[in-house]
Amino acid sequence: MRVSNLLTGICLIALPAPAAAAQSPDPPPRAAALAARVPALLDSAGIPGISIAVLEGGRTVWTGEFGVRNAVNRRPVGPETVFEAASLSKPVFAYGLLRLVDRGGFDLDRPLSEYVEMSQFSDDPRMDAITGRMILTHTSGISGFAEGGRVTMGFDPGTRFRYFGDAWLPLQRAVEAVTGEPVHEFLRREVLEPFAMDHSSFVWNDLDGDYATPHDELGGLMEKRTFAEAHVAATLHTTASDYARFMAAAMKGTGLTPASARAFLTPQVEVAPGVTWGLGVGLQDDARGRAFWQWGHWFGSRAYMIAYPESGDGLVFLANGDEGLAILDAVLGTVLGADQPGAAWQGYEQFDSPSRRVRIELLGIFTTDGVEAGMARMLELEREEAPEAISEAVMNDLGYDLLGDDQFDAAIAVFRRNVERFPESSNAYDSLGEAYLESGQLVAALENYERSVELDPSNGNGRSAIERIRERMAES
Repeated sequence: MRVSNLLTGICLIALPAPAAAAQSPDPPPRAAALAARVPALLDSAGIPGISIAVLEGGRTVWTGEFGVRNAVNRRPVGPETVFEAASLSKPVFAYGLLRLVDRGGFDLDRPLSEYVEMSQFSDDPRMDAITGRMILTHTSGISGFAEGGRVTMGFDPGTRFRYFGDAWLPLQRAVEAVTGEPVHEFLRREVLEPFAMDHSSFVWNDLDGDYATPHDELGGLMEKRTFAEAHVAATLHTTASDYARFMAAAMKGTGLTPASARAFLTPQVEVAPGVTWGLGVGLQDDARGRAFWQWGHWFGSRAYMIAYPESGDGLVFLANGDEGLAILDAVLGTVLGADQPGAAWQGYEQFDSPSRRVRIELLGIFTTDGVEAGMARMLELEREEAPEAISEAVMNDLGYDLLGDDQFDAAIAVFRRNVERFPESSNAYDSLGEAYLESGQLVAALENYERSVELDPSNGNGRSAIERIRERMAES
């Protein structure tokens, strides 16, 4: 299985040189330093386009747009270009929900089962104990999916933290039940309109075609996703300047009671050293003070926002490429300093890491030249590179990159090589089993999952896969 904390340069598909588009005049020094670095960062990481806003003293002091909306038609990113914000959706929904709480329309500590029928999401009786506060703090226990799209519980509600965006759907349905309207209308009224987010929506609006198209790790164009129905965890489309207006309001607690404004930014659960979670937003404590933050990660789109309420400083950027967060450390370090516990916790591969260079090179070779060429280069790199650049984890991620592109033979070859190199690794066998399962080779999948569980009897994922495979084999 994929074990990196999150889903996860050499750009192998020709992209136009990422040039700056219109920018705010006379940027302050830190913004000017960032503007000077961005074109080279985009080129190194293979990111087609990006839109950025920098805040100081609680207001936007600079915006900049770089590169292209679409690597094929080469239209430049503009000030009103809309990007997929992915999980930057969550803080916006949380803020709107707190406004509803302030009016007495919702109780964060009341079980959601009192608002909505929880059996529509799962048959697990523990679902009935989940509250809105647990959803906002990622302590609900909802941790995955079963077949048919129903959610599964990984632990008892309220007992620990696990980030899982799709756990937010029951809370969305509860809010819709209370308000009697689709959640995108609720959020338009509670957040988007009050904060002048005129180019933002939780359902699709192409805004006369001024939108950024997603791109994969190699810079290839991906299908643009449109959403007829909102999902509060992921479907916000916005601009950097729009989202900066939300951040400025949230730093001041605009539209909330003082109690709710404090609760929004008060740690509810500890996540990692220097990292906690508030009511719908990540928190970090560093040399500059306390900040709230959130990252966005969806296929072909990446985003990040962070704000320090005490100083009013902050930054948001939206990118239309899978490698958008490979420049996170460089961007944050330039504007806000290198001490960033939230970014460190996420562990994204940065653009200048040897492991990323190796993985992207191999991904390109497998994709363009085939399995034989890819494996030949992999064996060369095993001899040439430092062990950490071609580690089990790096090759595991490469295998999943290929599997996600339905390159089954290539993924199986990579995972098989990992098994050869790391024969005592339960996870190596688990990943190979998954690749065989995805390609429909049930006997080989079962064999590798069984070996994985033999090496690690606590591997619940492997045990579940074995059960499913045996059921399928019995039916055939």
